[in-house]
Amino acid sequence: MKAWVILICAVILLAACTPSPQPQEQVVPQPEPQPIEEPAPVVPEEVPVEPAPQAEMTKRVKDLLAKADKTVTSYAYTYRGLPDRAVELSFSVRADKIKVELPFQTVVTPGTNYDTIFLDTMEQTGVAYCREESLNRCPDPERVFQVQYDTYFRRTPYQWLKLVTYAEETGSAAIDGRQTIRLTADIEGKQTLLFLDTFYGLPLKVEQGEDIYEFRRLIANQVTEEDVTP
Repeated sequence: MKAWVILICAVILLAACTPSPQPQEQVVPQPEPQPIEEPAPVVPEEVPVEPAPQAEMTKRVKDLLAKADKTVTSYAYTYRGLPDRAVELSFSVRADKIKVELPFQTVVTPGTNYDTIFLDTMEQTGVAYCREESLNRCPDPERVFQVQYDTYFRRTPYQWLKLVTYAEETGSAAIDGRQTIRLTADIEGKQTLLFLDTFYGLPLKVEQGEDIYEFRRLIANQVTEEDVTP
């Protein structure tokens, strides 16, 4: 009997010493990290900038700029300006044709000498002749020389007028014995002074910065078609 009591006590003691099983910790799966979406950059809306309204020319200035259209059909003058102000060239202009007469040359080479150039501003072409009466200087007056248009073309007074986008009357002056009205004008983005003949409306002088162009001894409405035709 005693042995059974001891055995029962040993079983109870062994059961008490055996650790009870711990509950298994449940593993919760973690969600996969998602890429962070960057917000799209905010582009500021472009507001169109309207150009500042250009000042309106006065009626008097507009009339001055348009005067040559009503009073001049042709004209002739002596040009002095770029590229060489020391050289004077004689111009005769009618419509889109120009005759340029070179100054008298003391040293020439007969056979290759020419003194008169005919330009076509529409075609931008040029031909030259030797029209001096002396056969020693011009042995073949009918010979045609091909010349570069840009070599002899100079912007005419009328062409200067047509480049004006805005102008104000800023004074007057006497030039080459003629009365002129001075306009301060905008031409090709540059401040330009035009001295317009009060009768014909053509500029007798143009100043653009340090560049000066003079159109002296102006004669209007006397150039014929034959004068500017080879």
